[in-house]
Amino acid sequence: MRQPLKAVLSVVVTALFLLFAYASSWDDVMATSTNTTVAIKDCEQETGVSGQLIANLSFNHKNGVSIAGATGEIYITHQIASKECEPVVLQSIVKSFVTDLDGNYEFVGDSYLHNNSQDLIRVEVHIDSRPGHWDDWKSVQVKYYNSFVFFFNAIAPDAL
Repeated sequence: MRQPLKAVLSVVVTALFLLFAYASSWDDVMATSTNTTVAIKDCEQETGVSGQLIANLSFNHKNGVSIAGATGEIYITHQIASKECEPVVLQSIVKSFVTDLDGNYEFVGDSYLHNNSQDLIRVEVHIDSRPGHWDDWKSVQVKYYNSFVFFFNAIAPDAL
């Protein structure tokens, strides 16, 4: 009696695994950025304003020494509010980077037009760990309507 029960449970577990795998697209599986759509509410039409996206990163040790050659990724989402106040992603960018000799990286993006209080740009920066030196560092900022410039001041987390 135990053998058939084990066989049935194995089939059920395998079926659940396949169902979950099927429900996830390959892009979902490969994505490393989280919450790329930002929930919005209380949308208000505003005067149209345009600006160019600029994201600046400075990466330093706790003692203030710059960290050159650190690698990472920047995730950018440009989102606007529909007439029904639903989030609409117009553009998603994922770009790898390396900090320069001064521990800095600058991303200069497109110019965007916003005409709703809930139009936004979301920028996430992830710096890869360097074993023995520092652990992963990640930060997310969201700017609404007329804000287009981002500053990330990263202090290297201690390696475990």
